[in-house]
Amino acid sequence: MTPRTLRRAVSLVLAGALALTVTACGSGDDGAPASARDRGGDVRRSPDASPSPTPRPEEPGELGAPAKQRPSGDRTKVAQAPVRPRGNALTVRATGADAHLVTPSALGRRWRERSTADEGSRVMSPCHAATFHDVGADRVRLRDFGGPGEAVQAAARFVDHRSALRIERVVRAWERGCAADLDDRDAALGVVRHGRWLAVVEVADVARPDRQVRRALDAAAATF
Repeated sequence: MTPRTLRRAVSLVLAGALALTVTACGSGDDGAPASARDRGGDVRRSPDASPSPTPRPEEPGELGAPAKQRPSGDRTKVAQAPVRPRGNALTVRATGADAHLVTPSALGRRWRERSTADEGSRVMSPCHAATFHDVGADRVRLRDFGGPGEAVQAAARFVDHRSALRIERVVRAWERGCAADLDDRDAALGVVRHGRWLAVVEVADVARPDRQVRRALDAAAATF
C-alpha cells in the first residue's frame, strides 16, 4: 500500500469515528431527544401512566351500596289520638241530672247556691200538685238559691220524650192555675224541655221575677 493510500484510509476511519461520536451526544444515554433535556432535563410520563387512586369502601346509603335492613322484629307503634268527650261543655264537667242544674250567676250577681239534693218527697213549688216522681220521673235533682229572694230549680228525667212532653204540659197547666198565688208571692214559674228532660225554675220575693226565670231557663237549655 502506498503512503497516499494509507493516509486516505486513516482519514476515512477518523471521519467515521467522529460521526458516531456526534450522533451519541445528540441523542443522550436513554435515547430521548435532546429537546426534552433542554426543557428541564426530565421526560414527563404520559397521563395514562399515572397510578389510579385506591378505591375507598362504599358507605351505607350511597348509590350502589347495600342499605341497612331494619330487623324484622322491629315494629313502629302508632300513637292513638285521645278520644274527646262529646256534648255541651257543661254536661262534660258534670254528669246526670246535676249537669242540667244552673249556677247562681244564671239568676244574677247577688245570688248564691244553698243546697243541691234529690227530690225525695218534696214538692218543688206551692203551685205543683205532686212531685216529679209522682208523675213519672225516674231521676230528679233540686237546687235551692238564696239572695235578693228565693229560687229553686228542678232537673227531672223521664222514661222517654213523650212522657217528658206530657209532664211539660202539666207543669204549664199548674202555672196557669196558680197565677193568683204567684202574684201574691212576687213569683214566676217556668219550664223548658229537651228530649226526656225537664228543667223547671221558680223565683219568688223579687221584683220582676220573670226576668230571672227566663235567664235561668236559658242557661239550663244551654246544658242540653
